[in-house]
Amino acid sequence: MGINPNVSRKVNEIIDFGFRGHDDRSYTQREFFFLKASEAYEIGGWDGVKAFFLHHVMDYMDTFLREYARMRDWDWNSSMINHLTRYYKNQIVMHVKYNKLYEWRDYTIRDKKNSKLMEKLLGTLNRDLFEFEEKGDEVIIKFSDAVSQAVESVSVYIQFNFWEIAEDILESSPEK
Repeated sequence: MGINPNVSRKVNEIIDFGFRGHDDRSYTQREFFFLKASEAYEIGGWDGVKAFFLHHVMDYMDTFLREYARMRDWDWNSSMINHLTRYYKNQIVMHVKYNKLYEWRDYTIRDKKNSKLMEKLLGTLNRDLFEFEEKGDEVIIKFSDAVSQAVESVSVYIQFNFWEIAEDILESSPEK
């Protein structure tokens, strides 16, 4: 994707080891997802944001490929790539894009203006990355349109570089 390797490494570290550990993208932990995205932006600007979403996509693809292999009784090794026809590739890419990547892009947080969580987020999140909408005594936070553009570039990247990504995952991720 043309992302500076130092930016990618630092973003990977905040995702894997920052705040509360690796799995901060769960439905109940959106605030940590937002905080890490903001930190990724502080580290590398829009490249940091792309690295942030690409990291999560690759983690999800690893999980999805493992499940795919298990369901089809394929061995988990670099030769598994030979089983992945264009049909499987398209099925995986569409699933990753529409069931995860775009879902993450569309995350929102809604809470009372004066809640401790909202006070923390309003004081911490980068204004270039997020939109803040007040509705009565609540605030709604969501990613900005600029993030949608970064997410779309990740989407295009995984579409056109699927085979290389799958090979990287298979070679760097031992069987579990």
